Amino acid sequence: MANGPGRGPVRACGPGNRSEFAIHSITFPSSQRTTTPSCELCRPFLGLAMSISPFLLSTMLLLSSTQSLAESFRFDLSPNQPLPAIFSRSSNSYLIALKMQYELNEVVKGRTSDFERVLSIAHWTSTRWRHNGENTPQHSDPISILDEATTGKQFRCVEYAIVLAGALGAVGYPARVVGLMMADVETRSSGAGHVVTEVYLADLGKWVMVDGQWDVVPLVSGVPASAAELAQAITANPKYLSTESFSSIDAADYFKWIKPYLYYFTASLDNTYDSPRSRQAIRLAPLGAKEPRVFQRKYPMQPALFTHNVSTFYPAPTFVDETK
Repeated sequence: MANGPGRGPVRACGPGNRSEFAIHSITFPSSQRTTTPSCELCRPFLGLAMSISPFLLSTMLLLSSTQSLAESFRFDLSPNQPLPAIFSRSSNSYLIALKMQYELNEVVKGRTSDFERVLSIAHWTSTRWRHNGENTPQHSDPISILDEATTGKQFRCVEYAIVLAGALGAVGYPARVVGLMMADVETRSSGAGHVVTEVYLADLGKWVMVDGQWDVVPLVSGVPASAAELAQAITANPKYLSTESFSSIDAADYFKWIKPYLYYFTASLDNTYDSPRSRQAIRLAPLGAKEPRVFQRKYPMQPALFTHNVSTFYPAPTFVDETK
């Protein structure tokens, strides 16, 4: 059992607490699939040169400012070419269907900033069902999960992250599912993973972590933080941490709870809503961390591009126009 922030005991995600795998295996009902091969989506980006964005520079400055206080937990902050990560536009037919069916425009109505809209979508997502660490949906796409939730089914952190990423994408904010894993992920028998969402906010020029299960956005020195920024700050100087939420969450409890999960970070490079999707993923870890091969003693991990470099893990989103 894991203790959730201010909400009593919470069972870690399952079944078998295999939360790490779901971010690489989003499945769609056959009626929602398209025939666009994933290789065609990736082909235009071969050889694409991407420059370091202002967000990456600010991220490096933020992380380096705390690094001397946390020498045991350091990322590679050198400039590096990010790997292209692709996203669907909000005009994608699947995202339009999600927005219309679940009236997402009403969820963000009256919100005047991008950040307020993100908070509204996060709160809406967190209230769709009550967390259950053992249940898995029949299909792991946002609409299917929400459809099952309306019948009373309850799901894991993985499903909160998937639904939140889809809902954010539907209202115009590119978002990805990020798997978090503990340092001892290979030897721990259960509870080694948690799953969150990261959304790219153009007005801030950066990625921001959103925890859909707990309805929380972490802030570092008052600025919405990415998962990597939170990991560095929570290790170096937690007094600069705070949260934004529409729910009653004790920030100190939440940071105590989330801290052990902030070691390995895994995200898909293909975040589109056409299927089949590329299963290629990238995994970030602090300097000195070995590449994990097994999840919770016995489950082989899906291969991922392994890096210690922050700029490699945090590209600006690239949009694609899929076949409708």
